[in-house]
Formats: sequence, C-alpha cells, structure tokens
Amino acid sequence: MILSTGANYYPKISIVVPAYNASKTIDRCVQSLLKQNYKNYEIIIVDDSSTDNTSELIKKYPVKLLKTPKNSGAGAARNIGIESSRGEIIAFTDSDCIALENWLEEMVNTFIKLPEASAIGGGVLNVNVDIISWADYFSNFSEFIPTGTIREMRTIPTLNIAYKMEKLNGLRFLNLSNTEDTILNMQFREKGNKIFFNPNLLIKHNHRRVDLKSYLLKQEFYGKWFVYSRIHYNLPGKKLIKYKYLFLLFPRIVLIIKRIIKTKYIIKFIKTLPIVFLGEISRTKAIFYNLRTFNIYTTF
Repeated sequence: MILSTGANYYPKISIVVPAYNASKTIDRCVQSLLKQNYKNYEIIIVDDSSTDNTSELIKKYPVKLLKTPKNSGAGAARNIGIESSRGEIIAFTDSDCIALENWLEEMVNTFIKLPEASAIGGGVLNVNVDIISWADYFSNFSEFIPTGTIREMRTIPTLNIAYKMEKLNGLRFLNLSNTEDTILNMQFREKGNKIFFNPNLLIKHNHRRVDLKSYLLKQEFYGKWFVYSRIHYNLPGKKLIKYKYLFLLFPRIVLIIKRIIKTKYIIKFIKTLPIVFLGEISRTKAIFYNLRTFNIYTTF
C-alpha cells in the first residue's frame, strides 16, 4: 500500500476498544477492524467485566482480549488497553461502532499531512433508521457530522480518535461515568498538544435508542454530568452554569441548528426537531436539579 502522501511511513497502531455487555454489536465492530486496508496494527478489546457472552464472542477473533477485575467504566478499560499497547499511535473506538475499511489508512495519512497534530479524530455516521436514533444523533453528535474541511478542535469523543502515544505522556482517563474523554482532551491540550478533526476519517455508530423514554433518560444523564464536570474540572461552559437561567433559551438547540444547516440532513432534522426539543427540556431540567444539589457544596 502506498500512502496518499507518498511517504514510506507505516507506524504501528494499537486499536483499543472497551466493551461491556456488547454481545449485540461486538461482532460487527471487530470484523470491521479486521478488514482494515492498513496492515501494521493490533486490536485490543478490554471486556469491562461483562455479564453476557461478550468475551466468548471476542475469543473467536485474532485480537488481544483483556478483562477488568470488576466493572469500572470505559475510562478504566481504556487505561488497561493503553498499558498493554505497543503502537506509536493509539486509536480508540467503541464496541457499538463500525470502522470504514480505510479508517486507519486515513488516520496515518492525516498525521503525515499535519505533523503538528498530536491527535486526530473524525466524523460519526448514524447507521440506524428510526426517528429516535436520529434525534439522539443530532442531539449528541451534531459537532461530528462529517462536513467541512480538516480543522483544529478542542475535543473529539473516544469513539473515533487517535493519539500519538508519546504525546499522551502518562495521561490517562479518569474513572468517571461520562465526560472522561473531554477531561483527558482538555489536559492533553493544556500540555501544548493540538487535536484535529478530519471529516473523512469515518466510523458508523450504532447508537440506537429503543424508545423515547430511554432517549430522554440519556439526555437527563448528560445534563447531570454537564454540571458535575463543569464544576469539578473547569471545562468550557462553567460560566454558563453560573447564569443558569440562560439555559431556558435552549442555546444548544441554536448551536445544533447552525451545525445541521451545513449538512445534507436538514430535512431529516426538521422531522426530529420535536423529539430533540423534548430531549433538551429533559437535559435542562437535570441541569437545574443538579445545580441545586451541587451548590450546597460548591461556590463559583
């Protein structure tokens, strides 16, 4: 294989995938990783003490299977994968994702094209057809819909990102239920590292929400962690929660619309807008509730 830049550079890549009760999606994930047209890589699956047959399914494949001693969350599982990896580049995706065949090749090409990049992330495609899943996609991945050109970003989620191992320099994920990847990326950038987004570096995400209730509960969960992470880890948005009534203007809806109109999904988004708006109401209610809780112990 000849890289698009013509450079004779084939770094070893370690792909780390955390998995918990992933029996419905792990086969498609691993199969897509095994079909990469880039050859110098290893696959590390970390089973986070699943209670289903996830590990048995993984054992069918020529991958490295590791297990956490107890269920500890995706961050802890990724850390175990990092410690076991041998690559110059460490790439992350999730057990409900499907990587395109050129995923790793595009990743290496981008690192060659942008030598100043310490991390490269990419776009997220929705593989589900139901309206609830599309609402979830627009609510939580509008920033990562593949459009535009390569650009620097503050953070990219761990379902599609790769780091130069030397640049991680001992950084690890916190054992949190959410935002652990955002916090790591903040710490990563504070060390002078740059993160770039390549819209052509693609994974498909099987983030299906089975019903409206599960979608709304997920948005409540994100609202809670938005508050917690901004108070305790000084993430962008802390000033906004200081003036909490601004959330009643639903600024995220405005931001989502600004992103969607630049894509091919505007008609589909309009159809999901009532559901997305219900999700923002659930998220905002959770923000107000948890601000009251955390304000007992925290001052701004």
